[in-house]
Amino acid sequence: MSADEHRVFLLQEQFLEIARANASRSETAEKVETYASVDADSQRQHPVQLENHQPPERGVGAATLLVDVDEQGRPNAVEIARGSGSAALDAAAVEAAYRWSYNAASRDGVPVRGKVRITVSGP
Repeated sequence: MSADEHRVFLLQEQFLEIARANASRSETAEKVETYASVDADSQRQHPVQLENHQPPERGVGAATLLVDVDEQGRPNAVEIARGSGSAALDAAAVEAAYRWSYNAASRDGVPVRGKVRITVSGP
């Protein structure tokens, strides 16, 4: 391979690397989560309610929830991203999350589905 052919080969390789990097960036941009938020007044009006709360058997005593919020700010689904170590606290946190209202996410000023991550501690 001549020196000129080698330079062309290297330029083609560089071009392919740049094209791959740009393609992965655009794929990542499409996967970006759109975040909603929980309405703080709603959380105060509908607190997590536990009867006979016991300290957690294991864990940190705080549940982390992932809430899927629709365009109108209503929860579609609530999942426990990280349990508290107390089944009662986890269940009460999920129940409360369904009673709360949310601020829908927006894209270009238009309400869209989004997600919100919430940490709930025991009383």
